[in-house]
Amino acid sequence: MTWPKLKGSSANILANFALTMLKAMLVLAFLGMMLLSEQLNRKYETEGIKPPVVALLVLTWSNQLDVDIDLHLRCPTGESINYVRKEACWATLERDAQASASDWTMINNQRVVRINNREVVSLRVPVEGEWTANVHWYGGTSREPVEVTLEILAIEPRVESLFARSLVLERPSQERHITRFSMSASGAVGNFDSSRPVMLAKPSLNGPPAPPR
Repeated sequence: MTWPKLKGSSANILANFALTMLKAMLVLAFLGMMLLSEQLNRKYETEGIKPPVVALLVLTWSNQLDVDIDLHLRCPTGESINYVRKEACWATLERDAQASASDWTMINNQRVVRINNREVVSLRVPVEGEWTANVHWYGGTSREPVEVTLEILAIEPRVESLFARSLVLERPSQERHITRFSMSASGAVGNFDSSRPVMLAKPSLNGPPAPPR
């Protein structure tokens, strides 16, 4: 059987109709995802359940140094995640490393220090927009320059290293910018940019001592 060929105007009408339907389906799919995300957010908030981790920020420096370095993170809403406020924008400071001030245990009634210089921030629910990550030398007994490394890992659908950068803090109270990055509504992390530094710690480098823990 041979189907009749459509003339130009009829073909254009069908093509436009198909394109309109495709756009409508995409919009409905997007709205469905947004509604599901909102329902999940409400469920997590009302039931006190933490959603799965989407990505991790892991800051490390030498365990041989008794120095307290802080990771400061700013989310797209302008809120900050650090040792002062450990949760915002579905991001959580899971571990606040304070060198000898926190990494110790009692063995046979003696205080034994086992320094583990590692700070960890988890990103759980995707918050779309630009994030900013800085490091700040808070305190400790060491005074020699400290090399720190920030690694950003995707957790879902598989563990993958997305970004890593090392830099040196020269002195106490110094703050340095590491990177800006973006997160999509689906949780994809990318667009790393270290060329536009901004200070996040309050007070910053030239201010008074940082707030006590």
